[in-house]
This record gives sequence, C-alpha cells and structure tokens, in this order.
Amino acid sequence: FENNSEIHSDLYKDYIIKLARIKHFTCVLLISYLVPITISMSTILIIDSNKDCHSPLKLWLIIQIIIHIISVFLTAIIFSRLPKENDTFEVIEQRLRYDIRMQIASSFDRLVTLIWFGWFFVGVFWLLDSLVSENDSNTCDADGIMMMMGFVIFFQS
Repeated sequence: FENNSEIHSDLYKDYIIKLARIKHFTCVLLISYLVPITISMSTILIIDSNKDCHSPLKLWLIIQIIIHIISVFLTAIIFSRLPKENDTFEVIEQRLRYDIRMQIASSFDRLVTLIWFGWFFVGVFWLLDSLVSENDSNTCDADGIMMMMGFVIFFQS
C-alpha cells in the first residue's frame, strides 16, 4: 500500500504542477488577445463616433470594452498570484489552493466570463439585425464598427 500512495502522491504533484503551467499559459494568451483587441475597439469607436449608427452596436462595443478591461485586470491579478517555475511543490499547492486573492479573482473572472458569453450573443443578434434590417432605424453607417464587431465575433466564437 505504501507504493500505491507514493504513486498517487506523485500523480497529484504532477497534476498540480501541470495545472499551474496551464493557468500561466492561459493568462498570457488571454492578456495578449485582450489588450490589442481592446485598444483596437476603442480606436474604432473614436474614429466612427460621429458616424450614424442607430442600432445599439456602439453600446455593445462600449460594454465589450468594459468587460475586456475588467477581464484583463482580473487575469493580471491571477497571473501575479500564480506560482513561479522554480517554486517548490508545497508553494505551488499553497498558491493554487489556498491563496484567497487568487480564489476571489478567479471567482469574479468566472462571473465576467459568463457575462462576456451572454453579451457576445447579444452582439451577434444586433450585428445580424443591422446587416439584414430594412428598417433605417436599425442600420449602421459606421463601417469600422461593423467590421470590428464582425472581427470580434469571429475570433471569440
């Protein structure tokens, strides 16, 4: 039985170390996506701010930018609390399982992700409605906003 518990202990250690590496990678990947896309969305919104867009696409972009900024902030908190590559197993386990700041940031990040997911579908509906609508009140002449929404929707789906 001693041998069996050592095997389970080693598997658990490997799992925790791999989990830390995956969290590290996903944080870097998410930040490297969110920062440029948020800057691009803000730029397009400023450029097309004086163009006629009766549909709620500008509102969608503004709220999407806010969601991105919150997500970047939470991801940065999680990233800063992750264990380093040369940390011992005990430190890695402590940080991943018992760090209260990381737990709170992770919980809020899950909530923001759910909101982001729902808001994404609202944007898809509004974009499709403005593309196929024959009603002038739903059209959008701001080509940059339309292209940015299409780009964001394409890459987030």
